[in-house]
Amino acid sequence: MRREKSSQVRSNQTYRDPEEYFARVQMRKKLQEEEEFRRQRNAKARRRELERQLAQQKELERQQKKLRGGASGRPQSSQRQYFEEERAYRRQMQQQMAGQMQQKKKKKKGKVKRFFLGIFIFLILLILAAGVIWFTPSLKKPAISGILKSPFGPALVRLFIGGNYDAHVRDKDFKDKDIILNEGAYTPKGNITFAMIGVDARDEELTIGTRADSMIVVNVTPDGNIRMASVYRDAYLLSHKQDGQEVISKANAAYYWGGPLGTVNMLNENFDLAITDYIVVNFSGLTNIIDLLGGLRLNVTEIERDTLNYHMYEQNMYAGTEYIPLEEYGENILLTGSQATAFCRLRSCKFDSPVDGQTYRDDYARTARQRYALMELVKQAKEQGIVNLLQLMNDLFAANDGNDKFIQTSFSIKELTAIMAQGMDMNIESNAAFPDADHQYTTMLDSGDSMVADTLEENVVLIHQFLYDTENYIPTADLVRTAEKIRTEIRRQGK
Repeated sequence: MRREKSSQVRSNQTYRDPEEYFARVQMRKKLQEEEEFRRQRNAKARRRELERQLAQQKELERQQKKLRGGASGRPQSSQRQYFEEERAYRRQMQQQMAGQMQQKKKKKKGKVKRFFLGIFIFLILLILAAGVIWFTPSLKKPAISGILKSPFGPALVRLFIGGNYDAHVRDKDFKDKDIILNEGAYTPKGNITFAMIGVDARDEELTIGTRADSMIVVNVTPDGNIRMASVYRDAYLLSHKQDGQEVISKANAAYYWGGPLGTVNMLNENFDLAITDYIVVNFSGLTNIIDLLGGLRLNVTEIERDTLNYHMYEQNMYAGTEYIPLEEYGENILLTGSQATAFCRLRSCKFDSPVDGQTYRDDYARTARQRYALMELVKQAKEQGIVNLLQLMNDLFAANDGNDKFIQTSFSIKELTAIMAQGMDMNIESNAAFPDADHQYTTMLDSGDSMVADTLEENVVLIHQFLYDTENYIPTADLVRTAEKIRTEIRRQGK
């Protein structure tokens, strides 16, 4: 009776809690499945072990049968003959293996000889090819350009100038993260655009605290042509101080407040450019470059000669160099570095440009002279040849140290090599100045006699058309906001 009562109680509990009942059923079923799985697994393991043992036993019997000569009742003489044949067979196999090893060694030696012979023949052919290219002008430039564009190009350039360039010239503190770009601004594929800055600096003043004397946007096109766009130093534009404060003043103040980075950001913000590199040179740097090249040939008028001699006296006094006046004038006159530098600074006399045939005056004349001198400098540098040019560059960079620092750039060796490779057949295709003469006016503002773009948006369209052949360029929203800030400041001054 007690057992029946207990069964009845369990039944009633199960009935009252069906979820627990089904959970127990599922648990029991799962345990049974696991047990069945283990049982089958163990059975398979036992079968595999049994099969392995049987196979071992059969192999053992086969080998014993082979050693006995195939039958247990075989005569002893037959067994002896069998073992002698076995030993003879093994000796034969050892001899064959030794012969094969000898053949492999001979083949290996033959491969090594052929390898070094191939290298020797390749070097001979390379030397002959280099000789043919070197003494064939039509092949020389394409070959050198191909080498510079190859993965070996940067290594070749580094071999000539790497040590002095990294130690004395490259600006390692210039970071891409600090560059300001208008949203949507970019450099078209295949173009290399950078800022070339000339500063009125002495000693080591290549950073903050001096004003830019010239600012040129240089673009190397995919086919190696160079286009230069000067930005007038009196152009009224927006720039930033080091702490990020906006300043609306003359363009040359950007270098004073922010150094090379400030100038790069000023060009990007006011012209929708995407410049990420720069080269800055002071007066003594330009002088040294020209002197290393053996001087610079330019067209000089009589009044230009007299004026540059006057300015050169002050220039040489600051530089601590010997004053050597220019005596000749006319076409293709050879100027020293100091004389050519003074020529580039002239603004008080007109300039009849041999490049475009136009006549320039005042600051227009000075920037036009700079572009003309730079064009001639590039032409004459190309005549030096890549090897001589690299050697001259190394000598120049070695002197760029301490108080004699006159050149600085953000370019890496790899980037510099890319410019040299792209510009082996370079030709200064065209030059211009901005704000454009037809889209600007001059007025007196808080910063002095200033040049105002009319309008900045129109000048941005023109500079993109000039540099990149971009038709109907649409200025970015950031550029429009910058232009409006400048116009607001001009209205505040009542202009």
